[in-house]
Amino acid sequence: MNTEELTSLLKEYRKYSFESDEEKQIKTLIIAKLSSSYWWRSQYIINLFPEDVLQIQGNLQQELENKFQLIINNNHSLKQLAELLIQEALILQKNIRKS
Repeated sequence: MNTEELTSLLKEYRKYSFESDEEKQIKTLIIAKLSSSYWWRSQYIINLFPEDVLQIQGNLQQELENKFQLIINNNHSLKQLAELLIQEALILQKNIRKS
């Protein structure tokens, strides 16, 4: 996911009222896109470790959601928010690979 794409999604996210269905859908999409490029997308890895992959994926998506909430609550420009979210996603990816 690139910064422009994420900025566009964040702009959509901010248009909706707090806890609306649309806001929740966009938030879910953002988390899914931030986590979609991880190694568990490899069918080979999924076949070797199906339960582990699901557990790690769930944990990472929860971490990304927590980071998203922390970052989105600050008053940053949309581009800054996008860059921070991508940076946090990369940090989490590195941490997951180390463990």
